[in-house]
Amino acid sequence: MRRRRVRAGALAGVAGLVAVASLGVSEPAVALAPDGCQQAPSPGVPIPPLAPRDPLIGRLGLDQAWALSTGKGVTVAVVDTGVDPASPKLAGAVQNGQTYRVVNTPAVFTHAANGRVDCDGHGTEVAGIIAGRTTAGDDRVSGIAPAATIYPVAIQGDIAQAPSALIAAAIRDAADHADVLNLSFAQTTNSPEIAAAVKYAVSKGRVVVAAAANEAAGAAAGTAATSYPAAYPGVLAVASVTADGSAATNTARGKWISLAAPGEDLTTVTRGGKGYVTVSGTSFATAIVSGAAALLRAAGRMSAAEIRTRLQQSAVPPGDGSHDDAIGYGIVDPYAALTTTVRSRSASAPESAGAVPVQRVRHKAARSSSATVLGVTASLMAFAVLVGLATISVRSGRRRGWHAGPKPRTAVDERIPEPHPAELG
Repeated sequence: MRRRRVRAGALAGVAGLVAVASLGVSEPAVALAPDGCQQAPSPGVPIPPLAPRDPLIGRLGLDQAWALSTGKGVTVAVVDTGVDPASPKLAGAVQNGQTYRVVNTPAVFTHAANGRVDCDGHGTEVAGIIAGRTTAGDDRVSGIAPAATIYPVAIQGDIAQAPSALIAAAIRDAADHADVLNLSFAQTTNSPEIAAAVKYAVSKGRVVVAAAANEAAGAAAGTAATSYPAAYPGVLAVASVTADGSAATNTARGKWISLAAPGEDLTTVTRGGKGYVTVSGTSFATAIVSGAAALLRAAGRMSAAEIRTRLQQSAVPPGDGSHDDAIGYGIVDPYAALTTTVRSRSASAPESAGAVPVQRVRHKAARSSSATVLGVTASLMAFAVLVGLATISVRSGRRRGWHAGPKPRTAVDERIPEPHPAELG
């Protein structure tokens, strides 16, 4: 099934400061791309010279975190649609990887070397958020772990239609080659084969991070289905929050949610390597947590269990600090996770993060409150006024209603498509 694309629209990940219409970006004609894909990639949008840094860097305190770890020496497997390394932000960051596809034989699937072809763009966008280089191209945009390496495990076609055996094999492949597994897809079916593959990855000491999924708009509270592989034991299940720290309206909810991360209006690279795109959804919140896990793994080679515990205990907690069905134990805080004192647990104690008080060792330049962590600064809004982008309204914490109708629920594609501003009339 062909999924709707994030068009080369406003770069809301840089606080909605770019109007594509003024840049004269046009869609290319449908053509067979050099990489063998049926359609050539649509170009992203360049960031104007006067635009500020991506606000996500400040919201997550990444400057402070990078002083302690950049993810160097850590490999993150992106089990997705493949990863195109053409963007300067991913230069030297992407290993060869593997590609899995369905075949009409008793074996059900086959695989071959090279996961560096992405005909969809989703996997490339995820990889850019995880490990986009700080110093490559435009240093105002960066991945969470800018020195980490990506191992791409590409699944051709719609993952919703892929047999469980294929997905399980892709996860096992990722576990054999990476320290952290990013699974930005979700299914409502509890598959024994996929569960066994996740258990295999956990048993090998891998940090497994999975998307909590995007629910259909308007779903009644408490009716959300459990999402797999996010709900399997040992997996960090990631929900999405808006810029003000509230749960995204379409993020899945449940007791199985581990924590949350910003998941709206994020800036990342695009397939084809030209410019940037805006993306939203739990797929990309998951990429943020995978990047944070890579930072922790590189800082002292912590065990997977300790990384899971640190990420949850150090998260900016909801309300009274107890577990919340919408955002788990809170919103990921990479710097706090790197500096948190975690109370040791007995062998029989459950690994329930968030319930234990933690000590925060804050850098002077770090955020002093969750409002500071997650707010969109007044200076960014002032800049929008300065450049005269009257067609874009910067609204803290809510999506601009530019897409028509509810987003269809799919297994991999958790982006919310945005029309080109020129189409808004």
